[in-house]
Amino acid sequence: MAQISNTSNSLYNFIVRDGNGIKGLVDSGLLEVPKIYIQPINERINKLETKPCDMPPIDLSKLNGKEHEKVVNEIVRAAETLGFFQVVNHCVPLELLESVKDSAHAFFNMPPEKKVVYRQNVSTSLKMRYQTIFAPEIENVLEWKDYINMVYSSDEDALQYWPNECKEQKLPSMPKSRPIFEACRTLNMSISPRQYLSVDSLDCESLTPSVGLNPVGARNF
Repeated sequence: MAQISNTSNSLYNFIVRDGNGIKGLVDSGLLEVPKIYIQPINERINKLETKPCDMPPIDLSKLNGKEHEKVVNEIVRAAETLGFFQVVNHCVPLELLESVKDSAHAFFNMPPEKKVVYRQNVSTSLKMRYQTIFAPEIENVLEWKDYINMVYSSDEDALQYWPNECKEQKLPSMPKSRPIFEACRTLNMSISPRQYLSVDSLDCESLTPSVGLNPVGARNF
C-alpha cells in the first residue's frame, strides 16, 4: 500500500479519490490519527464534568394514544437538550435492524475500487451514494466517518442502482419497514408545527433505508 502522509492532498487522494474511506485508513495500519481529524483540547468533552443521563427511553407505542402530546414533548426536549434520544416499542423487528447492519458491513468490506463508483461526483444516481466528509477548506476538524445513503423508491430502482452486496440483504426486508414509514410521518406531522422539522424536508420512505457505518460499527438510520 502506498505511503500515506499527513498532508491534505495525500489524505484526500487515499480516502476520497481512491475510495478507501476512513475504514481504509484504519485498515492500512495507521499508527496515529491524522491531525486534521483531532479536535482541539478546548473543544473536547470534559469527562470530569459529565454526569449520567437521567432521561428515560421514549415509548413510541404511546404515540397514537392519549399520551401522544407527552411523547412528542419528550422527543422535542431530548432533541433540544441532548441532541439524541432512545426509543422503545418502536415496532421495528430485530431482524430488520440486523439486516441494515449486515448490508452496511457488506458494503464497507467491498474493495475500494468497487466502492468508489458510488462516490458523490462519480455515481450518476442519487439512489446510492458513498460519502466521506472531507472539506478542509470549510471544516477545521474533519468527521471520522464513512457513510452511505440508500434511497428506496421501488424494487426495480434498487435492483438497478444498489450494490449486489446490499440489495441481496436489504430488499427482502423492505416490506417490514412500513411501520417505520408511518412512525416517521406521525412524528414529522406532530413536531413540524413547532418548526423543528419541515414536513417537506423529510421523505420518510427515503430516510428508512439510509444506513451508514464507521470503523467501529453501524450507525442508526
